[in-house]
Amino acid sequence: MRAMRIAAVASVLLLAVGAVRLAAVAAVGRRSRAFTTDAAGVQPAVERGFAFIRKNGAVHSASDLSALMVLDYLQRRYALAPDLAFSEWTALAHSPDDRRLWGRFVGVQRPVDAATLGTLAGRPSIDAVVMHALYCDQVPLPAAYGSVLRQFAERGGYELTHASLALEIVRDNRCSLEAPDEGTLEELLRRRLRSLLARAPADPRYEELDVRYEALAVLEDFLGTRDVPSALVARVLRDQQPDGGWKPQGDQVSALHPTVMAVWALLVSIHPDAPAIRFAR
Repeated sequence: MRAMRIAAVASVLLLAVGAVRLAAVAAVGRRSRAFTTDAAGVQPAVERGFAFIRKNGAVHSASDLSALMVLDYLQRRYALAPDLAFSEWTALAHSPDDRRLWGRFVGVQRPVDAATLGTLAGRPSIDAVVMHALYCDQVPLPAAYGSVLRQFAERGGYELTHASLALEIVRDNRCSLEAPDEGTLEELLRRRLRSLLARAPADPRYEELDVRYEALAVLEDFLGTRDVPSALVARVLRDQQPDGGWKPQGDQVSALHPTVMAVWALLVSIHPDAPAIRFAR
């Protein structure tokens, strides 16, 4: 009798294990939002981040607008809840002319020319560099565009992360760089991003956390880096504030942009094999 009971229990356990495996395979097949067991500690942080974003998602600045456009990309790539897709159409429509160019990130099409996109001579703005990438299928890239991206990469900070973004968009649009070689540029970006993340701040109170989260996200996402130290992801988790958001700088309060950047870094770390999509719609 005892042997029969043991056999019955074993059968039940085997069936349960089989059901769990089948459910896991099915979830992967339909790209559900289920997190892997390795990400058990990350899911609650991401959900708290979403709660902060929903509560603080109004556009008060260009930084807020750009954050919501990144969130739109995340919503599409990771099949997030529909309410996280871009919806600030009024804020976009009432933005300055140069900022309305950003509309292409969320599917707004408009005719442009080289003058509209801004000059790349001298010390070009981050916006001009990214906009030339965003519209490179309409306005051919200047011959020196690759060199401009290299200069941005060497400067570090936001120039570095946006050079990575620009290269990704150039590839999305199937445009080509003249010089330097794309592979050489990608390696430079990867090396500089790693250096940024490894560097200790002179004063933690003034550390640019926003840039740090963005650097980690683009290193994992755009450059496909899979050997990111787990301590970097753990740092993002540790930096989350009680309100669910993340700070742009050590001595400031939680804000929309750093929160979206931190959530991006966490999502990429737990979904490394999510199919790639265009950054812009």
